Amino acid sequence: IGLGFRKPKIGKQIFDDLNNSINNDDLRNHIRISIVRDIDPLNPYKYRMLIGPNEEYLNTMLERVEAENPNDPIDYTNSIFMGISRVLELDPQSGENLERFIKIFNESKFFYLTNMKEKLEKNLNKNSDFYTTPLALEATEDFIDFDNAILKKDINIKTLMQLNKENPKSLDHAVLNTINTRKVKKSQTSGKNKDEKKAVEKKVYDYETELKEALIQNGYTKDFVVPVTVFNYDKGFVERKLPDGFSIISLNDENDFRKINDVLWRGFDHGDEPDDDLDCRKQMQSAPNFRKDLTTIIKAPNGEYACFAGMWVDGVNDFAYLEPLATDPKYRKMGLAAIALTEAMKKTVKYGATYCFGGGSEFYHNIGFETVCNREKWTKSW
Repeated sequence: IGLGFRKPKIGKQIFDDLNNSINNDDLRNHIRISIVRDIDPLNPYKYRMLIGPNEEYLNTMLERVEAENPNDPIDYTNSIFMGISRVLELDPQSGENLERFIKIFNESKFFYLTNMKEKLEKNLNKNSDFYTTPLALEATEDFIDFDNAILKKDINIKTLMQLNKENPKSLDHAVLNTINTRKVKKSQTSGKNKDEKKAVEKKVYDYETELKEALIQNGYTKDFVVPVTVFNYDKGFVERKLPDGFSIISLNDENDFRKINDVLWRGFDHGDEPDDDLDCRKQMQSAPNFRKDLTTIIKAPNGEYACFAGMWVDGVNDFAYLEPLATDPKYRKMGLAAIALTEAMKKTVKYGATYCFGGGSEFYHNIGFETVCNREKWTKSW
């Protein structure tokens, strides 16, 4: 992970100071790096990254304060120990880079954190595709400060829903309460209060041409586009062979909340060690339209849940919709997700479903889903 700074020299100074104390490795986990995904329902690729002091560092500082003041014990009921974190909001047009990072981290169990020595825009051509294509630098050492690279073996990756359910709250809740220092500074220099800026969002489909024309005439601009994909049951279901030793079950056959939590935790790349929040899994099954028989699980030979596919049916409009679909990383590249999704869709036929909504990634197109339209977000600010 390379952090860019508006003033690269200041960025280098920050990392120089860091390395004077930790010597190019953070094995004590003093630096906290967290990624919070699914923060925008209209943009599945947008996420926030938090960088700041970790609990281990705050505990170390607390021990230092206590050691320096042995005759003045800390009153924990009335004391506040504060740490400041930097929160970055990233709005890429694809999830390719983040998914690649998560995949490599899950395989190698480590990564490096450093600063960028130069502004990339300074020497690279500016164009609309720059931030949506793989970055290729002829001389990476001119931009990346390898001397300051800090070895990290821990990163927190979670969704906004998981963050909101945390109890007690972790340090990552800082991503929910951020201050945009650029906007504050701009409002101060312009003499305007930052709260004076207002915005209205409208969500439309790309085929609503008259509505879109009206939005344009009224000063709205299009912010983001999300494809809507559908699998039409008329085309038939492809028979897919299950690997030897694996079996297909539903929650009517077995409903192990611990195993469900494990496969969803690992399947969404939150790390190797799942948390103990089984209440959220139980709560999911209390939803009005939840059906245990439609939820499809592929069980590994060792009894683990290898793949989980939740399926729902809209009995009024006769369609099915998938939520969630996840495969444990150790069982990927075996075709399990395609098998689970196909079996889950088959079950919905007897309840009147004639098609199923899926996601926008290449996986869905590869197994027969088609883009039928695009959902767009339009915004007007003043």
